[in-house]
Amino acid sequence: MAVNRLLTVGVLSKEASESFGAEAYHFEDKQSAINFLSGELQSADVVLVKGSRSARMEELVQAITGHGEKQ
Repeated sequence: MAVNRLLTVGVLSKEASESFGAEAYHFEDKQSAINFLSGELQSADVVLVKGSRSARMEELVQAITGHGEKQ
């Protein structure tokens, strides 16, 4: 499976977006990425979310899947 687009969040990942090319998008914060994804994702899309636990990227996953955190 090919990577068609790259979205990065935060200062440390900006260089990765710049290196990826035309289909890369960089966001300063998670909420900006969530807002972008909310209007872009299709039901058949596959999304890989990678981030450290301190980045709390599960918040992005919860926002785009519509699932809250399980207790």
